[in-house]
Amino acid sequence: METHGVKVLEVVKTHAALDGAPHEIHRLAFPSHVAFEAYRSDPELLALGDLRESCIAKTEVIFDNDPDL
Repeated sequence: METHGVKVLEVVKTHAALDGAPHEIHRLAFPSHVAFEAYRSDPELLALGDLRESCIAKTEVIFDNDPDL
């Protein structure tokens, strides 16, 4: 992620995820939407696809255009 200029803003781990809530939430800041798309299509990330599928039940991406991030 560093190579794409990503900042990790927050990692929240929850333990009451029985109701379908996530076990972990990662708040990230990308320098731009282009940087996000470059990260998502990075061959190194794509090579980890099988591992990711085996350990991540759901990914939800929410875009916030807050200029202060």
